[in-house]
Amino acid sequence: SDNNATCTEDGTKTAYCDNNCGTFDTVTDPGSKIPHAFTNYVSDDNATCLANATETAACDYNCGNIDTREIENTKLTHLFTNYVYNDDATCFENGTETALCDRGCGTTDERTAENTKLTHQFTNYVYNDDATCFENGTETALCDHGCGTTDERTAENSKLAHTYSILQSDDEGHWYKCANCDSTTEKEDHTGTATCMAKAVCEVCETEFGEKDPNNHTGNNTISRENEVAANCTDGGSYLEVVTCECGVVISSTEKATAALGHLFGSYVSDNNATCEEDGTETASCTRCDATDSRSVPGSKLGHVWGDWVVTKAATCTETGRKTRTCTRDESHTLVEATPMIPHVDGNNDALCDVCGRQMSDHQHTDSDFDNVCDDCGQTIDTGFRCSLCSRNDQLKASGSNGFVMFAFTAIHLFVHAFQSFFHIVLRK
Repeated sequence: SDNNATCTEDGTKTAYCDNNCGTFDTVTDPGSKIPHAFTNYVSDDNATCLANATETAACDYNCGNIDTREIENTKLTHLFTNYVYNDDATCFENGTETALCDRGCGTTDERTAENTKLTHQFTNYVYNDDATCFENGTETALCDHGCGTTDERTAENSKLAHTYSILQSDDEGHWYKCANCDSTTEKEDHTGTATCMAKAVCEVCETEFGEKDPNNHTGNNTISRENEVAANCTDGGSYLEVVTCECGVVISSTEKATAALGHLFGSYVSDNNATCEEDGTETASCTRCDATDSRSVPGSKLGHVWGDWVVTKAATCTETGRKTRTCTRDESHTLVEATPMIPHVDGNNDALCDVCGRQMSDHQHTDSDFDNVCDDCGQTIDTGFRCSLCSRNDQLKASGSNGFVMFAFTAIHLFVHAFQSFFHIVLRK
């Protein structure tokens, strides 16, 4: 061994060559590491209420390792000074107070808080609804501290007044009983009316009393008809109305009349009598009698159906003709229209119609009365001069007229009017 082991590592050992050559070999000496040595312990000053304090020492070989161990019997005692009331007193027991250990270990201590027991306190009284007509009722309160203790006292001025609301009766009368006690009102007589069918029923208590009244009928009557004569469409009928009370007594017997029924017409059927110009009718029969009723059917008029035109008067060159058409539904209905005159015929070219002898339109017109109508043929003409002053029309025959002659004639005519005007002016002066 080379005696160089420490508390953290094994030492070494060396061997020399057996042949004395001086060569040596050094190897680790397993298990040669020495243990730590701790001798100088110092207190850590860390005792608490729950654990002893500890002390620590460094290895004597200065290897840097330390060792900590517990110091027996150094644990502190708890220290309680600041007690706080827990507000848990009841009406039966004192409350408690609790303090945390002053050393900060978290341990608590609870103790009785002397003279903190509560006295009962009653404030919210509830009426017990037990008053009578003779005594006040009571009211009860639970202790305000929640201990379950109750206190009962008289509910002043709660005594009830009589409430006569229970109706009672017997055969002789009725009365009211107090709803709160057995007190009653004075008995009163029944009131009600008997009928021919039932005893009277009291209007107050509905108790049946007394006897039936054969002369007071109920009004629950049966009405019947006797001696009935039936009405028809045009004549009224009659019957005897008999009112009988349910007790069997006849109350009244009255003669009654019934109104005529009036006709009841069934379906209307066409009479097939419409004409060209008038609506037809339809007729219905009464279902009760032999009466009938006819009425017009608006819009049923047939209208004309016209045949072909027939010439009933031939036209001539001097008169219009006439043609006629007849309705195929009614021969009395006809339509008549004029036909135009036929042209004049001049077969021999003598300017005269061969039929009527009238002057033809291509002859020389004459207008002696200046009415613009040919004196011979009646044709309207206006081939000459018409004066704008006197409206005179001096007709010039077309065969001999020319522009110069017409001009000359017009000039002469106007000269005459000028001379007449001059003459009138002179006379006025």
